[in-house]
Order: sequence, then C-alpha cells, then structure tokens
Amino acid sequence: GALTKGTSSIRGKPHDAFLIGLLVESLHLDELHNAGFDAAYTYFATDGFTYGSSTRVWATVASKCKQFGMLFVPCVGPGYDDRSIRPWNARNYRGREAGTYYDRMWNAALVVTPSIVGVTSFNEWHEGTQIEPVVAHNQYPSYEQGPRQYLQATARHAARLREQTAPQR
Repeated sequence: GALTKGTSSIRGKPHDAFLIGLLVESLHLDELHNAGFDAAYTYFATDGFTYGSSTRVWATVASKCKQFGMLFVPCVGPGYDDRSIRPWNARNYRGREAGTYYDRMWNAALVVTPSIVGVTSFNEWHEGTQIEPVVAHNQYPSYEQGPRQYLQATARHAARLREQTAPQR
C-alpha cells in the first residue's frame, strides 16, 4: 500500500500509527487496504444508512478485512434521530425500541467476532445517539429502564466482547 512504500512512509518509523479508515461504500474497503490502513470502521448508528453501516454485509466485510490482514471495527448505536436538526433526513431515523435496537446492533457486531466495537456515540444528543445517563428535559425523554440504561447495556455487551476475544487457555 501507499503508506508502506517510499520515502514518505510512516511504517517502521517513530510516527508509525494504527490507522483506521471509515468504510462508507463497498469500494472503500479495497481503497483502505491499498492505502495501507490497518482497519475499517463503520461509524454510523443507522443500520442501512451506508454500505458499511448495513449489518447485513458485516460478515462479508469482516471476511474481506481478514483476507487483507485488516481489522473490521463495526460500530453500534442505540438508535438515530436527527430530525430536529435535519428534518429532511427522516428516512434514516431509527427508534431506540426501549433498548432493543442497541442490543440488535451489538448482537450483529459480535456475530462477526471483532476485536474492537465502536460505539456511536456517548453524547451526541442532537442525533439521538447518546448513551450517557439522561434526565428528562425538553425534547429529551428519559430512558425506559432508567437513566443509566445504555451504559449498563454497553457494559453487558462489552463483557461479551471481552469473553469472545479473550485468549483460550
């Protein structure tokens, strides 16, 4: 790849890094590989918003990343609702379903046995992807299972990820 050859390469030098690139379209996976990235991540919390954020392709993407020697970092979110700031984007709305959407995203991520799972996001209230504790205020309702619902769910799923990635003894 471009980052591994030539005098401008960072590889094997003091500023070498682990590079993770955003996978939006299917062709980006080849481009990330050819550019020398170490991993591809999906970022978006809306299942189906982009090719990369579509859970139905994660097994294929994970397999191709493995062939390339790259990590696949699926990203999960509790839902998505940016209609208050982007009213034209209603087609990408995903309700939280009292936590079921988040669980479904985590389950889809864990099926592809990743080493890392990204969470989108901790505090992006304007996109309805926050998982931080909530107190009902104005347009922000409380969570159905209490103010720490999504932090508790994250801890549960992260424990599953750790169990899945723990070295076998």
